[in-house]
Amino acid sequence: MEKSGITRETIQDFCDAVYDFVEDGTYFSSQSIKKAGFESDLYDYGFSDWFYANLLLSDDRFAFATMFGNIILYKGREDITIKSFEQEIIKQYESIDAYDLMSELENKYGCVVPDKSTVVYKVHDTEVYHDKILDRLYANKDLYYQEIEEGGL
Repeated sequence: MEKSGITRETIQDFCDAVYDFVEDGTYFSSQSIKKAGFESDLYDYGFSDWFYANLLLSDDRFAFATMFGNIILYKGREDITIKSFEQEIIKQYESIDAYDLMSELENKYGCVVPDKSTVVYKVHDTEVYHDKILDRLYANKDLYYQEIEEGGL
């Protein structure tokens, strides 16, 4: 890699730039930061997102896990899981259709979600509430009842 011009310093600069770009306590993937506007000279080499994610794995400022066939990173030192990742997305939206959640995981983060039931199952024993009729996920039951009371359903 050094013959191509990629040095340890280049990799450290890449990691530092990602660290500066991503907000604390945020889940991300190589694909999601590119879609959010992150740019790097390293992208000119044309490596896969998997390669760039692996560069970030070596930086202990990021936690990571393989989720739905992709490397998901987190800015901070946390034990992250598919459950915590999904919960955070649902919390950001307060409520989201199960298929929309699948789309977000696939299109924004580059995950490969096998089916809707997998997404729902991963958060079944959390505070996330799943309305089976609407097939909608809520950050918690209070938000679900609030939507009912406001006539949203």
